[in-house]
Amino acid sequence: MHTVPVARKVFLGALVALALLAGAMLVATPKASAGIEQCSPGTVCIWQAANWEGNFSWWSTPGCYNHEGNPEIRAAWNRSSHRVRLGGGPILNVGSPPYSTGSGRIWITGQVCFPI
Repeated sequence: MHTVPVARKVFLGALVALALLAGAMLVATPKASAGIEQCSPGTVCIWQAANWEGNFSWWSTPGCYNHEGNPEIRAAWNRSSHRVRLGGGPILNVGSPPYSTGSGRIWITGQVCFPI
């Protein structure tokens, strides 16, 4: 009969638990650095930079989002089937082209909400 020392079992168990936790965090976090091609159909996407680069966040479930992890929105794309309000500013209609504040302009603050 082959036996594995208890310390090794504990170490391997902890290692597996950490790997699962890291994988779950990556799946649950819809923020990354990406380009415009990362915005999937059925989602609302925002970017930090006016050229659809930098910090990227997206949502597919209707609601209002604070986007604390990406506070300086300069570009957005509504690929959902709802109208979207960006902070107290622009409203993006269904099927509207990607939106940008342009370089050097102020960023959008406030909640991203849909449907409106």
